[in-house]
Amino acid sequence: MDTQMWVITHKNYPGISDDLYRTLHVGRALSQDLGYTGDDTGDNISLKNRNYCELTGLYWLWKNNQCDIIGVCHYRRFFLEKGRMLTKEYIEKTLNDYDIIVPTCGMVKEENVRKQYAANHYEEDFDICRDVISEKYPEYVEAFDIMAESKLLNFCNMIITRKNIFDDYCKWLFDVLFEVEKRVDISDRDDYQKRIFGFLSERLIKVWLIKNEYKVKEQNVKMMDSDELDKKSSLNNAIRNVYQKITAGILKKYLSPTVQPEKINQSVCSDGRIPVWTYWWDGEEKSPEAVKKCIKSIRDNIDSNKYKLHVITLADCQQYVTFSNIIIDKVNSGKMPLDILAQRLSMELLYRYGGVWISPECFAADERVNDFIDSGEFVSLKHEGICDKSFLKGPAGFPLFGFVMESIDTYFSFKDDLLSQDMTDEFINIACEHIDYVHNDVDKCPDNNKNCEFFKENADRVYREEIWDDVAKDTWLYKLQSDRQYKQKNIIDKDTFYGKIICR
Repeated sequence: MDTQMWVITHKNYPGISDDLYRTLHVGRALSQDLGYTGDDTGDNISLKNRNYCELTGLYWLWKNNQCDIIGVCHYRRFFLEKGRMLTKEYIEKTLNDYDIIVPTCGMVKEENVRKQYAANHYEEDFDICRDVISEKYPEYVEAFDIMAESKLLNFCNMIITRKNIFDDYCKWLFDVLFEVEKRVDISDRDDYQKRIFGFLSERLIKVWLIKNEYKVKEQNVKMMDSDELDKKSSLNNAIRNVYQKITAGILKKYLSPTVQPEKINQSVCSDGRIPVWTYWWDGEEKSPEAVKKCIKSIRDNIDSNKYKLHVITLADCQQYVTFSNIIIDKVNSGKMPLDILAQRLSMELLYRYGGVWISPECFAADERVNDFIDSGEFVSLKHEGICDKSFLKGPAGFPLFGFVMESIDTYFSFKDDLLSQDMTDEFINIACEHIDYVHNDVDKCPDNNKNCEFFKENADRVYREEIWDDVAKDTWLYKLQSDRQYKQKNIIDKDTFYGKIICR
């Protein structure tokens, strides 16, 4: 299959070793030749680059390039999967299940996309764009209005899809933008605001995706120089090879038909309720305020008729699990971080007893947490395509939990320090790649709602009811940071989002 990733650039940059990646010099008609393929041959709009930005590259690829699958990224922004640049194999496999790959949504700080555009650009351009769509493509107006009233955008004009879908998108996009161009006067604007069509297209791709109901895969994007990213990808691959060698023997065990855990304490919930596990090593009473609020939210919102919360501490953890002498020595010597020990704890608790693990940095806003827990035998959220270890539910003996638990133990029997902070994620990935029924169960899990990170940026901002109502309508789980000092009031004594929601 002819799969191509085109790196859009307007300057020289270090090359990428993978032949999948090709370079396209945009705006070449306005600049010196850099020695790359240029967007100024054949049918092109290279002279419009100052107003259309990377879109002159998309236009050229639409009109002049043929392939089966086409992707567009930037010379300093690349799609990543598990910290590595996308490979041909990954793209083709992903597009067997999805129609399009786009950057993970970002959330605007303003009330919605319309107000965000008005705050940063010329609002009349936004309105003219809607007018054009209502005249030329009235069936897209509803999708435009949904985009305008939402808080989410796929930035950067980056996309990977089959060439026929790419061509359909470009035909629609440029038909809209060329008509908008006829109706706006940008002669008095500064150079930044003259990039109007690049700005509008970042909104229009969302309109197109909504209207056509494509199955979309959102992919993490990282801003980094290509040579640095290339080296990082090579390093990550080397680290991953170490993890695969360490886990090879364990994997054979968990590929066998039956693997049963040895249960330590079968009366952990003698009343028949399902255990819900969380932890704080020093105990809940000594935890930071944010952790106290998170644990309280879990206790208050889980169905106490079905579930029983257990808050594990360092003092009582070995009533429930067994840490080897090697693990204990590594923790005592500072070679095994306590957050990795907590991940090890979660896997053994779930493997031995089953139930639900919820990180003490997760805030359950309401009783919808029960609907999610009850939605299947194995339940998790996914982040950037992998199982989110901060919220897991599964039966005792589920191979994923045992595999990760034993992988952590085996790693520290050979190593004294971490190769990477995402070691547990790597072990989860290995299990998902090689154990089919684990892969199938994880693949069914939904992606994290982007609003789960709402408090990362907005916790200390002044509370606004209309913003919160929009966020909360489809979000019930939020992530906080245990080491952060949040403010309940701002300097003029107004409630913050943290104060109004978390501390209510």
